[in-house]
Amino acid sequence: MLTSRIIILLRRYFPLKLQDMTLKEAEILCLRVLKQVMEEKLDQNNVQLATVTPRTAKDGRQSGQFAIMKEDQLQALIAEM
Repeated sequence: MLTSRIIILLRRYFPLKLQDMTLKEAEILCLRVLKQVMEEKLDQNNVQLATVTPRTAKDGRQSGQFAIMKEDQLQALIAEM
C-alpha cells in the first residue's frame, strides 16, 4: 500500500523532530519521498513545490502566504538531493 510505503520512507529520511528541521530540509524530504513513489523520473517538469508561510492579519486572524517555487529553484533543489 502506498501510504505505508510513504510512512516507512518518512521514518528513514526523517530522524529529526519537526521543530529541528529547516525549511530546506523539509523541501528535500518531500522531494525524496516523491521520488521514491513516483513512476516517472522526478524533475522540475513533473513536480511543483509550494510553501505556506504563517502570517497574522492586521485584524489578528491567522492566515498564510502561499508561494510556488520557481522552476530554476526547484531544479537546483532536485540536483542537491
